[in-house]
Amino acid sequence: MCWRHLPFLAVLAAALAGAMLPEQTRGGVTARLTVHVADAGPQPGAALVLLTLQVTGGPLLQVEPATLADPVNAWEADRNEWCRLTDGRLTWTQSIRLKQLKPGAAALPDVKVRFRDGPSAAWEETEWVDLLKTPRDAPPPELSPAASAATSWLPWAGLAAVALTLTAMVWGLRRRRRSSRKALPPDQWAMGELRRLESTDLTDRSSAAYHTALSDVVRRYLTERFDLPATRRTTAEFLETVAETGRLSAEQQALLRDFLERCDLAKFAPVGASPEEGREAVALARALVERTAGTPSAQVSS
Repeated sequence: MCWRHLPFLAVLAAALAGAMLPEQTRGGVTARLTVHVADAGPQPGAALVLLTLQVTGGPLLQVEPATLADPVNAWEADRNEWCRLTDGRLTWTQSIRLKQLKPGAAALPDVKVRFRDGPSAAWEETEWVDLLKTPRDAPPPELSPAASAATSWLPWAGLAAVALTLTAMVWGLRRRRRSSRKALPPDQWAMGELRRLESTDLTDRSSAAYHTALSDVVRRYLTERFDLPATRRTTAEFLETVAETGRLSAEQQALLRDFLERCDLAKFAPVGASPEEGREAVALARALVERTAGTPSAQVSS
């Protein structure tokens, strides 16, 4: 094994469990970045890396897509993003799949993201630089072939120990989180989230972020209540999925369609919604939860 490869292998071992970089906090918003390196890249000598960026703030959180500083164009980026509202906190997640275009040494791009904790808040910015960069020491004196063969297993043993330790730490952390999480029935969770959104300032109820948070609550409620597919879907696709399952009555489907179309109009129309329309949207959401909370998940009575 060449000594110049040891830093890369150390990075690879750490990435088996995902290397989480130090989180950064701005006011009530927290940003986290995790780096995963795949076991095999697109070609020999080229890496495949997954960056997972999460920003968590209030229910009206706004986040701009992350920017990558890649001055030599060494990486090809493929992105996907989604949001999730839990206990009044909105988490925006963007996954960035980086494929190295040419074999050889290539530094990972720096990552920068801008966000604000609501339409009236000031924009904040945070950045991670020198991702997983490991300093390279001067190579040691050349060893004889016999000595080199006798010690060639040592770096691999050290890397395996590091990987196992990190994997055990991540497994233990996830287990503690699962055991401490108290699950509520879907309807109780949804009603609690709607109450929190109702307490939002009236001037914010007309914003696109407010209506996005409302629709996310209803989508998650229906997904968990009726075991619907949890993949990211447009309004038309989601309504089609609900209709195909037959879990909701025609009246309930009409109510859902009215609610989602109102939210889409507020999110994408140039003028936006009024505070009164925001109040009506949350009332529709509450009515939908109340009318479907007692609906049997296996069969709907018309």
